[in-house]
Amino acid sequence: TMDGVSFLRNNDRKFDLILVDFPFPEGQELAKLYSREFYVLVKGALAENALVLVDLPLYPGSDGKLSRESRTIVKTMDAAGFKNRLLMG
Repeated sequence: TMDGVSFLRNNDRKFDLILVDFPFPEGQELAKLYSREFYVLVKGALAENALVLVDLPLYPGSDGKLSRESRTIVKTMDAAGFKNRLLMG
């Protein structure tokens, strides 16, 4: 395993699927995984017609509503250029 941002900065391959599953940021080191830069790097590593799957936590017992943190991730992905998405609870 290695730092996801560092991996993507040095990556020259394209992927058909990228799975993003990590804990909420607890400090500066993890916070960069929630940045616009990270999602721009993810987008750049995707092949044409590829998918990215991001694990977004829901509020417990909230009938599928996204947490404030998850809504922030969605907005960050929008800012990075992701246009199409499917949110599932």
